[in-house]
Amino acid sequence: MKKRMLVLLISVLVVSFCAFGDTGTTQWNIAPSGGSYSYAGGAGALTGTGIGVENVLGTPTPLNTGSSNELPIVGGVLDFTSGANTGGWTWGSPGTLTVTGCIAGVTTTDTTCTVADESAVLVSDEFTSVSITAIPVSGSPLGVEFGYLQGTINSAVAAYFGISATFTSPASTGQDVLFGLPSGGPGTAFSGVTSFSPGGNLSLVSPVPEGWNLGATFGIFGLGLAIFGLAGRFGLVKAIRF
Repeated sequence: MKKRMLVLLISVLVVSFCAFGDTGTTQWNIAPSGGSYSYAGGAGALTGTGIGVENVLGTPTPLNTGSSNELPIVGGVLDFTSGANTGGWTWGSPGTLTVTGCIAGVTTTDTTCTVADESAVLVSDEFTSVSITAIPVSGSPLGVEFGYLQGTINSAVAAYFGISATFTSPASTGQDVLFGLPSGGPGTAFSGVTSFSPGGNLSLVSPVPEGWNLGATFGIFGLGLAIFGLAGRFGLVKAIRF
């Protein structure tokens, strides 16, 4: 009997810990048009200004995960500046990136967004590299891709998704499809290049706060014990003999 209960307890605990990972991912979706990318040539930086960001969703996150819980962003704008060009259409560190905008009811105390509210910083980060590279998207073969982003997410947005405000993302994460690149090829200067349908996204990986993770785990553990108890009372669970 004791061995049977031990097996049940271990099973429930394993399921509980597996149910919650130690990270959550937010996806910041870039608009399919607008903004401006520029590169002056030589060792100059790649810059992006006024690039629209439409919404953010958890994919997955401990709380409010999935497209049904996505947050629309009013006045969402992404701006970035890379480090020096390292050859062709590749740039290095230090690179900085920000996303600003308003999320009504999350970054505001009411359900409306004023012009002033749209200046709230939603994402602030640094990245080690950025490149213009082939992206398999119908209609345009090239796009911007960032390497290793790390920084902070607005604390209210992080709380909505149940993640920490800090994030780190591995190499080659986040991309935006480009339209109107020059015909001269890699290394050629350009300006006024804009986003092209279907746009793109930034995927940022944040840790899950330890207190939330443990609380949720033991909550499921207790629920599992209750279910097993009821199942045993009604004869739905058979004893495991050793």
